[in-house]
Amino acid sequence: MAKAELDLTRCQKLVGFARLAKESELRKAKLNDVRPRCDYLWRLLLELYLARAGQYRLLATSLWAEAGVTQATGGRWLDYLVREGLASKVPTSEHPRAVYVELTSKSVRLIEDHLICVFGLAEKLREEM
Repeated sequence: MAKAELDLTRCQKLVGFARLAKESELRKAKLNDVRPRCDYLWRLLLELYLARAGQYRLLATSLWAEAGVTQATGGRWLDYLVREGLASKVPTSEHPRAVYVELTSKSVRLIEDHLICVFGLAEKLREEM
């Protein structure tokens, strides 16, 4: 198998893991009917990762809606992500205050490492059962 094919397969698998993580978050929210604050950051990162994989960009307001957080909460977490070098704000030409939010290569590596760790372990356990 060629390296490009391996990279595509890896990317498809990671996107699948990200979708499973999002589905897991939705199920957890239904069970608890509560969305713990510690999950806000992960939900924002997950939505940005899926947007990147789908090759589309998210406006900050769309990101907050997709992640299920308020504008105030989303704004605070976005500022944190930018400050930590995990995301960047890209101005739009349509509106002076609107921004697209994009992941940095640093955050992509962290997200993928986490997805591989969590879902790779789950796959391994499933195979052993």
